[in-house]
Amino acid sequence: MKRLLILSFLLVATLLVAQMAEPFSYIRHSSVDANGNVHLRWNNLDFIAGESLCYFKIGTGAWMSVQPSMINPATMEMEALIPYSFGQRMRYRLQYGVQTTEGEVSVLHAAYSDTDTFPMNPSNMAYIGTDPAGDLVAGTNTNLDVRETYVAATASKLYFSMKNATGLFPTMNSFVSYNAYMCGIVNAESAVTDSIAYAMIYATVPLVLSSGLYKIGYDAVNSLPVFTRLGDIQAQVSGNTLHMACNISDLANDPAFGIWPNASNVLGIAASTISLTISPTLAIEVGDYSNPAGVIFVDNVYDVAVNHAPQVAVTAYDAELRTISFSYSDQDADFPMVAQVEDANGTIALAGTILPFTGSGTFTATLPLGMSGAMTWRFSDNGINIVSGVYNPSSTEDAVLLPSTISCQMSNPFIPNTNIALKGLSNSPLKVSVFNLRGQNLGDIYAGVPKSTELSFNWDGKLSSGIYFLRIEQGMRSKNHRFVITK
Repeated sequence: MKRLLILSFLLVATLLVAQMAEPFSYIRHSSVDANGNVHLRWNNLDFIAGESLCYFKIGTGAWMSVQPSMINPATMEMEALIPYSFGQRMRYRLQYGVQTTEGEVSVLHAAYSDTDTFPMNPSNMAYIGTDPAGDLVAGTNTNLDVRETYVAATASKLYFSMKNATGLFPTMNSFVSYNAYMCGIVNAESAVTDSIAYAMIYATVPLVLSSGLYKIGYDAVNSLPVFTRLGDIQAQVSGNTLHMACNISDLANDPAFGIWPNASNVLGIAASTISLTISPTLAIEVGDYSNPAGVIFVDNVYDVAVNHAPQVAVTAYDAELRTISFSYSDQDADFPMVAQVEDANGTIALAGTILPFTGSGTFTATLPLGMSGAMTWRFSDNGINIVSGVYNPSSTEDAVLLPSTISCQMSNPFIPNTNIALKGLSNSPLKVSVFNLRGQNLGDIYAGVPKSTELSFNWDGKLSSGIYFLRIEQGMRSKNHRFVITK
């Protein structure tokens, strides 16, 4: 029973929730190109095979899909072109399906809404997948045969809808036989994931189980799950669909649930159904369960009134290594569609540090032999408007103006309450921030003006286990430094 009821909810935790196993990483966007499209890009993992899907909606309109394409097989870089006009509010989300020995598992962004409307129409939700018909674990009650599942979210609520084989969701079969329909929820970064799951449950079993939000444990002595009620849910059957919703705070307030939001913003979610017989003793039998999904709770929004040109400056030139570096900053967090440097002999593309890309970064080129004279550099966040300049390495004035490159030294994995050392600084405002892999700013850990070219400061490192980036910014210079926290 424990394996059937709980282990299916945990499959996402063991396969996909770890940050390094996120199928699409470093999501970034351009401005609007000449064809009226925003270029949305991300990198798939190279060690899992699956299909990427991209959805978007404008304002309160319907979700639409656009087919992404592979633009760089070497880095598994994907791109989707999304039509956009300035002044619109666009949401976008991604989905990835992976075939495993346990069946298909999906990782997807929840479909976000601005208003807590219940029930939510499945067309406004993220479709998770379809479970095969007639695959009941036990029994013949087709009401328990799960088919389609959907997920959505607002700032305060989690929404889940399921369809079954009959379009009916009766909770009572007889005076001693009952049905329960569940949306199982797992925070895979919780320390007690191996023994506890959570669920929104739709049921009416006298003195045993009613509709609500529950923590599910396991009674090894009696081989039965243990349901601890945490709060109420909204539940309604309409349009041949069971709709449920709960307050996210009711989950997060339970100590065993773990930190939320967690480092990856992911919860494992799966539908399941059970039958309960209360006479002569309580007996529980699994009806069906859907393949699980790793749901990423990040609201991706692009809302720009007018494009702002990026700010670019040469930050370093190394004649011996033949490298030239540029700082790049964009007010709208648009990445550059064009980033190149050229002389009379040809053009060299610049490689950027976009991990994560939230509007600024460093771009570097290794110059070929013979490319050492005056060079023209070009950047553009839309492929139309070009920001350009000329750099001449032989100019002594340029050499004097170029600041040194910022370097960062810290333990990795990071040890809390130890020092972070920075070098190559100037006497100007400096800010050091922490970002997660989703590009979310988790806060500043230093802000001030260093008194010398070197700075050392202590940081408590109070974050959950995961992969993070330091964003070091001083003037037009920036540096991303990747590190790991393990606990």
